Amino acid sequence: MNRLHLAQLRRTLSWILGQLIGPPMSPWLPIAVYVPASAGLVLLGVLLGAPAWQVGVLPLLGLALWSLLEYGIHSLAFHHTVRFLRLEAVQSAHARHHDHPSWPEHMVSQLSFSAPVALVLFGLLYLTLGSLAAAALVLAGSLIGYLAYEVVHFQIHQRRKPFWLPRGLIKHHLYHHHKDQGRCFGVTSPLWDHVFRTSFKARSKSG
Repeated sequence: MNRLHLAQLRRTLSWILGQLIGPPMSPWLPIAVYVPASAGLVLLGVLLGAPAWQVGVLPLLGLALWSLLEYGIHSLAFHHTVRFLRLEAVQSAHARHHDHPSWPEHMVSQLSFSAPVALVLFGLLYLTLGSLAAAALVLAGSLIGYLAYEVVHFQIHQRRKPFWLPRGLIKHHLYHHHKDQGRCFGVTSPLWDHVFRTSFKARSKSG
């Protein structure tokens, strides 16, 4: 291998490493990683003998699980004071997003954060469900939910909002940014904000 090829290889490896540990500039990188991963998890569940009803139902449960995880990660890991070093780094990155919400490098989670979270979730699902196939199918749905979060969040902060994005979701998230960072933690759904009473603060009636 000549010097030119070695230089190209080094540049390629450097780019891949930068994508893995650096901030993505759009949701396309996690989509490229987690859509095949999700499909592979469904295939794994099928190959491990999961019945048809599990293949149809468990990914949907994974989507529902993601909505709760989204709320929990945003409200607890991103906004509550912690002393665990890795979470402090994540909170610092999230604080920069609040300071500069339109900067793309602060919108999408790094793979070095999302991938370990996915692996931990897979382990917890396996311990809870006692089935590798069931854990794979639930995680497949959760990964799709996570990608929906990244896409919706990214689009909310664009100057021109896409027509398919519900106005209610935009209002909900921008309230979190510009009115009260202690409320409206859900991005793809306001459900858990209503459950835990962290949605819009009710206006007091005058007179």
